[in-house]
Amino acid sequence: MIYRQHFDNVTCYVVQCMSAKDTLFAKLFQMLQIAGSYADDIKVSAPDEFDVLVLLKFPKPIPRASSPGYITINISEGMNTWMNWLKGDIEKYKRFIDNDGYLIQDQILDWLRTLVREILSEHRNSFKINGSEYNVHQQNSGPAVTLNVRVMKGSSQQGQFSIDLVPALQFQSSQAWVADCPPSLPLRHDRFWNAIPKPNKRCQTTVEYWDGSLALLFMEMFDVILEHFKTKTLWSLWHGQYNLLNQLNDNQSLNIYHNLKKIKETIQRSLSINKPDIIYEAILTCSEITAMEVQELQEPQSWCTIS
Repeated sequence: MIYRQHFDNVTCYVVQCMSAKDTLFAKLFQMLQIAGSYADDIKVSAPDEFDVLVLLKFPKPIPRASSPGYITINISEGMNTWMNWLKGDIEKYKRFIDNDGYLIQDQILDWLRTLVREILSEHRNSFKINGSEYNVHQQNSGPAVTLNVRVMKGSSQQGQFSIDLVPALQFQSSQAWVADCPPSLPLRHDRFWNAIPKPNKRCQTTVEYWDGSLALLFMEMFDVILEHFKTKTLWSLWHGQYNLLNQLNDNQSLNIYHNLKKIKETIQRSLSINKPDIIYEAILTCSEITAMEVQELQEPQSWCTIS
């Protein structure tokens, strides 16, 4: 494959540097495992994007189901058996767990991202490996550490490709089972399952998100409206090819955008001094504000007497 040798060169070298620089990584790292469309052989064009799991060994887990596709993992019990093995790295490892023994996915990702960043900095973003030269820059995306690689000199195809290093926490299947249905056959002691430390955005945007501050929600929705007028695009819910803002010319959409932006800036200044009523004043007419105030006065009040 066009970039396969370059991919092997860069990935193996970066992992070697990570193991040499961080003793905790050297202890936890197990192996690299190709994933994604390249591994499944479903990439139509020549592959220029590679996904690779960085398998990291973790102690006996107590997994608990979260929302579909997600689990929380407690390793407080297994941690006790690892104290001697982790000697010298215990404090660093403890950053991965909270006070109740649950893994903190952000800490694991930050640890790997910082480690890769330091390695790239030490090499000035330039690697010379097996007769080839590479310029490598880091980008953080989702649960991965992305390496954007430019082949500067090599024995095969020059150009650009990217590598997504995805940390995968490895647990023994014989110690815990996380699927909804129990296995039909006894689990071998050498079988494993992996958990990807990924933020559960689904939960954050449904239960928790809509229970947040109404002022904050309003301002975020305001930003959405601004973006639509800035780009002059608002696709119909019922007809994906119909732009509802097509009826406006460029000047009209731009004027609306600037007017809305001024309103937003006024609201932000008022919210910063704890004056939320400015939202009503900015979006309602005088008659609408009066009608709202009359309705509030007419609504029955609840009183509570404390003796």
